[in-house]
Amino acid sequence: MNIRLGFRPELNMTPDGIVNQDVLHQLYFLKEELHTRQAGEQMQQLYPEGFLFIYSLYALTWYDLVKDLKYSSPYYKEAIQEMDWVVQRIESDEAKSIFSEAQEIEYGAFYTGWSNLVLGRKLLLQKPVDRSVENIRLFKFRCENIAGFIKDSETPFATSYANQAWPADMVICVTSLAMYNHLFEPKYQYATRQWIKKVQQRMDTVTGLIPHYVHAQTGYPEEGARGSSQSLINCFLPEIDSVFATNQFVRYKQFFLTRRLGLPGIREYPEGEFGVGDIDSGPVIWGIGGAASVVGLRVMSVHTESDVAVGLRNSIEGFGVGWTSGNQKKYLFGVLPIADAFIAWANSGPAIKAFMLPDWRRDFLIYSTLTSLAIYLFLYWMWRKNK
Repeated sequence: MNIRLGFRPELNMTPDGIVNQDVLHQLYFLKEELHTRQAGEQMQQLYPEGFLFIYSLYALTWYDLVKDLKYSSPYYKEAIQEMDWVVQRIESDEAKSIFSEAQEIEYGAFYTGWSNLVLGRKLLLQKPVDRSVENIRLFKFRCENIAGFIKDSETPFATSYANQAWPADMVICVTSLAMYNHLFEPKYQYATRQWIKKVQQRMDTVTGLIPHYVHAQTGYPEEGARGSSQSLINCFLPEIDSVFATNQFVRYKQFFLTRRLGLPGIREYPEGEFGVGDIDSGPVIWGIGGAASVVGLRVMSVHTESDVAVGLRNSIEGFGVGWTSGNQKKYLFGVLPIADAFIAWANSGPAIKAFMLPDWRRDFLIYSTLTSLAIYLFLYWMWRKNK
């Protein structure tokens, strides 16, 4: 564990730009799992949106890996090929089957948000001349649906399932509008401002953050802010509105960023509040949320909190048992590919250029040394007693 806390990713200098080899190896593991082992179908058996989530994260990680490379790069060409394939998968009847079409936004906020995010990222990656007419049509259609909902609805949070609304899903939807303004002539600035105004009237009263779960008709909180959704929300808010994003990020750090044995972690519940893990949070150990901390790595990277980002990244390397074999890298022995997809996406965020000072691991080293010494002395005592 102490060795892994000193981890640094391998960056490969190519004629077409810098490639993060560790992320590339993670993608190659996921590529085999998705293409040959039906990992999407397997994850759907475990999680309500496992199929859509793992495919979306896989495509988004390819986007992050190659977005700064030249078009001539073989990795760029491979990324476009894989994203094309993912778009086909998430537009399939299989992907849509668990979502009801008859909602305020067609197929609901979760499906629309993630499918349109992948579509928009793919369009951003391509030269205008290479963009599919059908992809453009579908992306614009969904953006119109999202903007129409914001204009006509009392609540800023569309449902993902009948009478069930999670604000984080709508944040992904609104990110589509921000991407539209980059891809085409800007037209959704007013819709975005309108959405933020409605959101600010429905914040969690304890933390001042966007709530985890809300009333489907009014949008007012039914469950306060939680680390798993907050980490996801704070990854995307900077694309929507930088001022609002900064305000939310400061509060996010205040209520959710903490340390255990000297290592950073993201709480699943705000300081002073107790809760257990569920399907959204993943495991919650000593108050630290698994999903919240993995996605929290990307949040810290997006917001240029390099020291915390490195701490989270390297803690994940240690506790997640990161292992590279050949051209593939997996975590937790590869038994849960959706976890690998989240870690790959978190690792592919903006480059972490700063590294922690040498004494960063000091506290954990002290704790681990004392623990090891105590175990050694106990075993020695047992050996002497038995002898």
